[in-house]
Amino acid sequence: MATQNNVHVSDELLAELQAKAQAEGRTVDELAEEALRKVLRSGLGKTCWPTVCRPVATPAIPKPMCRRSSRTGAE
Repeated sequence: MATQNNVHVSDELLAELQAKAQAEGRTVDELAEEALRKVLRSGLGKTCWPTVCRPVATPAIPKPMCRRSSRTGAE
């Protein structure tokens, strides 16, 4: 490792990385570096980071309904 670097992740993600690293006989740093390289090489690094996450479903906006006049006579 060239220099000391820090990346802050949630406790949940860190726990997942630690478990995966231990199961594979690797370090968390190795897994994180590999993951970041994959993201950058895939072209996702050129997009806005929020687009990397799962898209959030937005509720459909109902179209306004036209009501026909029920009036039969003139006013």
